[in-house]
Amino acid sequence: MLTQPDELTSSSLVRGAKPADADPSPPAIVSERTTAALLARNATLNLFTEGVLFVVLLVAMPPLVAHLGTQAFGLYALGWSVIGYLAYLELGVSRSATQFVSKYLSQENSIGVRQTATTAILSNLCIGIASSIVVLLLAPLLTQTVFHIPIELRGQAKWVFYSVALAVPVVMLQAVFRAIAASYQEFVSINVVNAVGTAVQFALACSLAAKGFGVGVVVFSTVVIRIGFTFSYGVLVFGLVPRLFHPSDFHLGELRKLLCFGGWVTISQLILQMLTYLDRILLASFGSLSAVTYFTVPFEGITRLRVIPSGMMATVYPAMTESTDTQARKKFQALYENSVRYILLLLLPLICFLVVFGKVMLAAWMGAAFATHSALVFQILAVGFFLNSLAFVSYHAIQAVERPDAVGKYHLIILPVYIGLSIFLISHGGISGAAIAASLRFGLDALVLFWMAERYCGCSMRFLRGPSAVRIIVLGGLLLLLSILIRQLVANAWLSLSLGLLGVASYFFLVWHFLLNSREKPAVIQALGLSRSLKIV
Repeated sequence: MLTQPDELTSSSLVRGAKPADADPSPPAIVSERTTAALLARNATLNLFTEGVLFVVLLVAMPPLVAHLGTQAFGLYALGWSVIGYLAYLELGVSRSATQFVSKYLSQENSIGVRQTATTAILSNLCIGIASSIVVLLLAPLLTQTVFHIPIELRGQAKWVFYSVALAVPVVMLQAVFRAIAASYQEFVSINVVNAVGTAVQFALACSLAAKGFGVGVVVFSTVVIRIGFTFSYGVLVFGLVPRLFHPSDFHLGELRKLLCFGGWVTISQLILQMLTYLDRILLASFGSLSAVTYFTVPFEGITRLRVIPSGMMATVYPAMTESTDTQARKKFQALYENSVRYILLLLLPLICFLVVFGKVMLAAWMGAAFATHSALVFQILAVGFFLNSLAFVSYHAIQAVERPDAVGKYHLIILPVYIGLSIFLISHGGISGAAIAASLRFGLDALVLFWMAERYCGCSMRFLRGPSAVRIIVLGGLLLLLSILIRQLVANAWLSLSLGLLGVASYFFLVWHFLLNSREKPAVIQALGLSRSLKIV
């Protein structure tokens, strides 16, 4: 859990704002909104919720693929790929909203909070509607020309892209509502909505597919559930921000501020989404929808582990935004180092397990035939994703000091290189080539972001050479060797998986007893909601 220096943990938590007549431009941050205990609780809650959703995905994916078929499921994945890409046309407004609402809250500036929130919501709504119209106009072209969609699925494809058009403004509103709620550290409500809504979304999709409904109906049902998501987040935000959405609170000055910060964030997000979904688009163009399925399932499976760094940084990022002045640099560095250390501690054993037992897991999950096609993809992506996860902290730190332009410029430079590399590797290596291209990008991104964090934030990775991080790495290496030994000596798949999981459990047992210090153990127990009377040795 995220611990801070002792002198920083006693600050009070500001949950609201001053009355409307408060000075809109206070000279400095006057109080902290977050404590170490709150950060620990919210990070743990995010991880727990995303773990539940990962289980939901594991359970729902096999029947969904089985009932829809690999071709139709490829269309399902393609539709949501388009939604995921278009959602980033919001021009970085959501991230900007978190940045500035968090700062205004720490300054107890209710006027700034209200103006930023209102301006962000209206901006995303307008952008979403415009994007929706574009998708409606392009739907026939996407169905008949851009993608290699079989003739028997083109009728369904039309309804898929109509559903995509409906989903875009909904997803954009959902993003800005959630960003504002995150600034208030309202992660209990956020996670309840996310967990319940996602579970219902997949349950309904599986039910409709099992009853014989086409992929168009299945995609439309998920959009309807997303509308419910957005309404719930909207109710939460209107309860948090008094007198929100008054017409006078739409402020051009706030819009310029949001777009100035968000412009470079947008460039990065657009490029990242283009690169994320480029693999599937190229596979659909050079290969088939079945190839999209064989790549998408392991990709989505491995990147679900992103919940560990993203869940942690969702709570840490608002705290970082109030820690960028000279006096708060010590807290900023502590947040950075602890975040990297805990991500390393949590992800290293999981990645070792997935690399060694990836094929066995895919066979148990999706069937032996599916595992034959996708196992190597799964293992290659696991390695690249591990490096990328550590760089999550650097990415957020750079944005917290308001230097998203540095990351955006790097992505502009690397975009044509990666497109060319992806086209070459996918055209020659199919889904394995796509996995190699993605992992190379993950690794290069990590190295560049580490360097940028040191240059712009003063956050060095030298602490990874310290005794605590070295012990984590050595322990992970021993786990990897043990896992390889088990895989080689134990022929029974289920027994080898069980022994591998036992090895992971042993890793965490050793971490608890030998790597966590006397301040961290109580923080973990408190975050997990265990009894405060439990004695820690």
